[in-house]
Amino acid sequence: MRAPRVAITLAVLTAAWALATSTPSADDWMRPEPASFHARGMSLVAEVFPPDSRQNAESRALCYFYELGYPGTRWDVKPRLTWKGLLANEQMPVEAIVSADGWLVTLNNWGGTGKAHAIVVYNRRGRVLADWSGDQLFMHPALDKIARARMSMSSIWWNEKAKYYFSRANTLFISVAEDVVIRIDLAGGSYRVGAPSTFRDYAAVAADTNALTEVWRTSLRFSSITDTLASRAGR
Repeated sequence: MRAPRVAITLAVLTAAWALATSTPSADDWMRPEPASFHARGMSLVAEVFPPDSRQNAESRALCYFYELGYPGTRWDVKPRLTWKGLLANEQMPVEAIVSADGWLVTLNNWGGTGKAHAIVVYNRRGRVLADWSGDQLFMHPALDKIARARMSMSSIWWNEKAKYYFSRANTLFISVAEDVVIRIDLAGGSYRVGAPSTFRDYAAVAADTNALTEVWRTSLRFSSITDTLASRAGR
């Protein structure tokens, strides 16, 4: 009588193992911390503070966008606040990129990548020109296919392998995969999706090393430009 019980136990364990290995694992979303994102050469810096944190008593993420002068031989920090404003994100964007001429593009919403606020475009004055959710992006079949292959318990990691290129024509290219590119008209607040060959200007921009942009992020857990200026002002 013991053999059937052993067989049943093994069957249950095998089924449980199969279920565990086929189910997306949960993601750990800790409380967000302040962070900065900067352009190439750190000429522009966006400092973002989550709600109910230092430098932010508001109910949404707050951004301080600075232009930095040349540091000189003393490496002095002489920032000029270009704009300050609430972001679309309730907590924080997961990532952000900054162009050399002042565009801020945030990527994904804290706690759920690929859902709300997947791509948000802010102009040089901090005004929102576009705010696209994952649902909107994934309506395109090519992006939907990528999204389905990159799902976890809480998120869709659609841009985990992406490359970003800012052109001088107020355009951002996001190479999501080898054969899928998103072309964003920053000023117009619109986008198109296609193969790289779809866009005449893509090859030249992708070959320009100065156009290539990364998510240059710095933790502000301990201090920031905003903290320094507040200290100097006695606040």
